[in-house]
Amino acid sequence: MDNSFKNRRKPELLAPAGGASSARAAVQSGADCVYLGLPSFGARSYAENFTETSFAETVDYCHLRGVKVYVTLNTLVSDTETEEAVKLAAFAAKSGADAVLVQDMGLLALLKKYLPDFPLHISTQAAVMNSASAAFTEKLGASRCVVARELSFDETVSICRNNPGLEIEIFVHGAQCYSYSGLCLMSSFYGGRSGNRGKCAGPCRLPYKLGSGDKRIDEGYLLRPVDMCLGTEIGKVLASGADCLKIEGRMNSPEYVAAVCTAYRKAIDSGKNIDDDELARLESVFSRGGFTSAPFDGKPDVMKKDASNDDAYSKQNAELLKEYAKYSKEDCNFRKTPVEFDFYAKPEEKPKLSVKCGNISFDVQGENAAVKAENAPLTEERVRIQLEKTGAYPFSVRFRTLKFIPQKT
Repeated sequence: MDNSFKNRRKPELLAPAGGASSARAAVQSGADCVYLGLPSFGARSYAENFTETSFAETVDYCHLRGVKVYVTLNTLVSDTETEEAVKLAAFAAKSGADAVLVQDMGLLALLKKYLPDFPLHISTQAAVMNSASAAFTEKLGASRCVVARELSFDETVSICRNNPGLEIEIFVHGAQCYSYSGLCLMSSFYGGRSGNRGKCAGPCRLPYKLGSGDKRIDEGYLLRPVDMCLGTEIGKVLASGADCLKIEGRMNSPEYVAAVCTAYRKAIDSGKNIDDDELARLESVFSRGGFTSAPFDGKPDVMKKDASNDDAYSKQNAELLKEYAKYSKEDCNFRKTPVEFDFYAKPEEKPKLSVKCGNISFDVQGENAAVKAENAPLTEERVRIQLEKTGAYPFSVRFRTLKFIPQKT
């Protein structure tokens, strides 16, 4: 199949950040971007979420390490809430967020009006399931669309192919919905908690009985979907044309975030499927009765009613959790931002250092000219060692040129 309709660059790996520790775990374990919620209008209102202060700090932390930040404003919004929602989006934009996700089309139109240059993403809660729907969101001003989780590979390819100007994001790991993304009203009817207001009670994960007495037809976890894992289909995922691969789980622990990011980072970079050992590790960190690649693989195997596997925490491996906990620590420094140096030094001239980091570049020149050493003359090796000392700062040095002209003896 010819997939030249999309740029063949690696897709982004997008990780959930329910709180600051999860954001650190995502960054340090290889995510390209994180998505998080502010105090209101997010589809996970029971997650830790962020205050204005912690949000600004997290944006700085992520950007310093080359990681983007997307903010979720992906619930339905009433007339009395629109002003507050727009103000919250404006705050996110002013604080340096890279985009916001929305479900409400009215809110999308307002944000396009009042924040015309701010990237807007359509949430999976909008239930975009075909090319025409995706094109409609682009017409309204969206730059990216998170399509419904219920799509097959062929359906995903079709949307990517037919909307070349729109970034397409797909879910690759985590919880699935019994219904269709953003269309389930079961929680609202069952307990007055709407999933479209960020308060899904998860009634599909409860046990049910079908029929009664001698007319009992079935019983168990009849509506419970198994968690998605497309790491076993990574070749198809990369061939689909999707621009971003999303991990579900803002309600889950930092250890979960680190484990899943680590596995998918390796899979994306190598182009190889997550193997059985890695899959077992992911199951031991968090899973609801194992994993499935449905419906992406075209199969209907989404449900699993075995009650013995319902508790996602009972099978957790304490040693594995401890291993992945290191990624969320405040002093974790695995992820470094590359900084390029050009250094020039010559006797009787002022030494010069040129620095480039991303889009930022500047020159630094010594105040005094280099003088002849009396005892230990400066060597190229010593210059390199000194300039590579970045300590606890999140930078790694790469020399483009190191021109060192030693003094004449």
